[in-house]
Amino acid sequence: MEKEYLKEALQALRRLRENGPLYTDIGICANADTDVDGIVLEFSSCWEKYSGDILYPVPAVKYFTPFQEFNQTKNLWDRETEYGQLRWELLDHLIDCVEREL
Repeated sequence: MEKEYLKEALQALRRLRENGPLYTDIGICANADTDVDGIVLEFSSCWEKYSGDILYPVPAVKYFTPFQEFNQTKNLWDRETEYGQLRWELLDHLIDCVEREL
């Protein structure tokens, strides 16, 4: 990946971590103010809790599949829930991976 893209994506992911999501019913890619799809695609699969589904990398905790969990959860970012905590953990993982790449 290009260094400029990594730098921009890292800034966007850090802003998301610092400010929180604007919309709690959508995930990391849609809440970042810069395109981070490539980062999520590249680094989610090496996260120890990776769901195995590249489109829904946060594992399901209540429902059968990551897709169902994503679609049935009202607040994907709720730090009081296991699922919300996992999304924040993935965000931290992505930030760590990009920092190592740079």
